[in-house]
Amino acid sequence: MDKINKENFSKSVTYLLISQVMIKVFGLVYSLYLINKSDFGDKGNAIYLGGYQIFAFLLTFSSIGVPNAVSSMVAKCEDYTNIKKVFRTAIFIYVSISCISGLVLFFGADNIACYFIGSDIVSYNLKILSPIVIASAFESIYIGYFNGIKQMKITAKLQFLEQLFKCIFTIGFVELLSLKTDNAEILSIGATLGVALSIIINLFFCICEQRKVSVKIKKLKNSYKITNREIMQKLLEFSIPISFGAMLVGINKNIDSFSIMKLLSKKIGKEAAQKLYGIIASKIDVLTAFPLAFNMTFSIALIPNISESIQKRENEKVKKYVQKVIYLSSIIGITSTIGLYFFSEEIFSLLFSNSKNGANLLRISAISVFFAVMNQTFCGILQAIQKNKLPVCAMILGTICKFILNILFVSKGLFFEKGIIISSIFSNILMFIFLYYEVQRNIKIKFKKNCFLIFVANTIMILFSILFKKIFIFIGINCSIAFLLSMCVGGMVYIIQIIKIGKIFDFS
Repeated sequence: MDKINKENFSKSVTYLLISQVMIKVFGLVYSLYLINKSDFGDKGNAIYLGGYQIFAFLLTFSSIGVPNAVSSMVAKCEDYTNIKKVFRTAIFIYVSISCISGLVLFFGADNIACYFIGSDIVSYNLKILSPIVIASAFESIYIGYFNGIKQMKITAKLQFLEQLFKCIFTIGFVELLSLKTDNAEILSIGATLGVALSIIINLFFCICEQRKVSVKIKKLKNSYKITNREIMQKLLEFSIPISFGAMLVGINKNIDSFSIMKLLSKKIGKEAAQKLYGIIASKIDVLTAFPLAFNMTFSIALIPNISESIQKRENEKVKKYVQKVIYLSSIIGITSTIGLYFFSEEIFSLLFSNSKNGANLLRISAISVFFAVMNQTFCGILQAIQKNKLPVCAMILGTICKFILNILFVSKGLFFEKGIIISSIFSNILMFIFLYYEVQRNIKIKFKKNCFLIFVANTIMILFSILFKKIFIFIGINCSIAFLLSMCVGGMVYIIQIIKIGKIFDFS
């Protein structure tokens, strides 16, 4: 029998983390370009991201749960015949659903733009993105396929290529249009075109990679033949709760959009509200999403590994995977929260030199990052052990909490724009309490001691960074350079401590 040369868990995580570093670098490049471009700025970002949020929301019906569902099923297959059958059935189900979503987006674009977002020009962005819903569904199936056969190197490469194309085409189209106009609304259409074209081209690369892998594994010996009906049932059972949960995340994002563009605009004016939404969507959300993107790699690698271990009844292996992921997520969550909180002004000064508004909002948002990261990890763990309904219950609680608090804080004028961020903090804490209890109930984990030691290590890192920043500035080094150098010193101190903590818990 010719076996697939599968990657182990650590190697898969390494590939995905490296990919995420590169993705975030390129993502930062074009985000900073759009933010700091005088003709685009906060207003252009508000229009561009307003349309993209609706597009992302509709993707939840056809794409969001697909990679994990396909990955989980493919990981359990022992022969190529069943793998191919899962792949083809997934295409039939999810592309059919995506066609419906795409049509809804295209024909409903005018009403969505006018009545929900409050900007007519967004309808053009939505119409451009409507066929991309279908392309994204195809792409998600391919990604799930590669993850399921534990070829995360391919997934990492494809994710990197898409971001590279997005960076090139977004900047390219905006620059071309800016030669003819300085209208931020028109330039936002160029940014949307860049996103659309990058996804289409990346789908072509997915097809090429799938053909290469198929040649390598097509000689696998046949075993139990799973029926199309069984595949369809299992895919939907796995993906529907994930998609529904992702839909609730999308609702959360659109609650913010509605709260600012409709409720807050009545108090501070439409133009001020639009700029404020641009700040939150293009700066605060981007920076707080950084740790979540890195953390997502653990869930991607976790699901096929746990699915395979459960199939083989290797319970100790499952617990080991879970404990390792929780430890790594704790590092990301605590470090990000403390770093963003203490260095929000330095980060804004370094990244957004032409548009520095929002550092105070980032400091408040940092509090929710740890809880958001851990929620993401707990959801991935529960999905991997086939407890898909529990993350949905947590997200329903979080969404209800956020909606009520947004109305209370924003419409009543208690905290204005800060109320949107404060409501997110409470929402994430509520979800964290629920998910932590459910994970502990299903798999006993070590958590509190890990977090305490990581927190201590971060405190030492912050003290070193602040001390060396003052020393560097005292000897005449530029503030931005002093900040970067001090972070390098603090980072080295931190890495040494984390290695020691890892050895204590046998995670090194």
